[in-house]
Amino acid sequence: MAIEPEAVRSRMDEILASWEMDAGTISLRTREHHMLGIIVFGLVSHCHHFARAIRALDDAGLHQAAVPLVRQLIECAVTVLWIESYGVRAARALMSEHAQNRQQTFTEFMNSGGDVDEDARATTQQYLAELEDEMKSSGRKFRERCEDLEGGLRLYSFWRIAASESHASTAVADRYIAERTGTESGVALSPDPRPGAHEAWLGTSLTMLVLASLAADRYDPTRRRRTRLKEIARELGTQPRWSKTATGLKRQAAYERAQRQRARAPRPGSGTTAMKTAP
Repeated sequence: MAIEPEAVRSRMDEILASWEMDAGTISLRTREHHMLGIIVFGLVSHCHHFARAIRALDDAGLHQAAVPLVRQLIECAVTVLWIESYGVRAARALMSEHAQNRQQTFTEFMNSGGDVDEDARATTQQYLAELEDEMKSSGRKFRERCEDLEGGLRLYSFWRIAASESHASTAVADRYIAERTGTESGVALSPDPRPGAHEAWLGTSLTMLVLASLAADRYDPTRRRRTRLKEIARELGTQPRWSKTATGLKRQAAYERAQRQRARAPRPGSGTTAMKTAP
């Protein structure tokens, strides 16, 4: 069900205030690995950070400037849901993406004449070696994360639309142009963007904030915000927890098979050597 824009703002402010109130008192339940809760908490905190900025821009009337933040909020929230759903596979793919991006940054920086600390490079290389199996795994691309979740591809389409209004493009330039007859160019220029679908983006922001917050709440043994977050999810007409897709389950099964094969494989230097007896 759709809720009015002022109610959307009120719910966002309420969630942000409750997160701030609980800051420093949240404990994490360990599941497969402690890193899952740590990554989820960090990304959910970032979701709240984005949401605060979106509300500030909303209050200032800088609606178009909020769209890139909505895009990042979608990306962080979906990644939280994906990590919660797929555990270590998802977390390690995310870590691999970070390591590869860092390595590429070092390479490009050095190619441009920059100097990179050797210890930092060595650490990244070691990190990449430890994550070798995840280098080709699914989930490093955002679309694949969306494919793994029911309803995720719809959010991916929103993310793509927001991206078209975030990057330097003719779509962005077009926001500052209006048709005007009787002029040589047929357009009039404006220093302020034409109104867009701001209220829809605001609703998307609230939905992402609620879903990410619910995921974090499931890692918190006290589950202190669960009831209220579920109430807001019902107002928005969204499920409080998204299901895995057949595609995601297939990828998960392939990952688990690969892990079992890796565990059974002999480690380098661990093989036995046949001893020859003297004649």
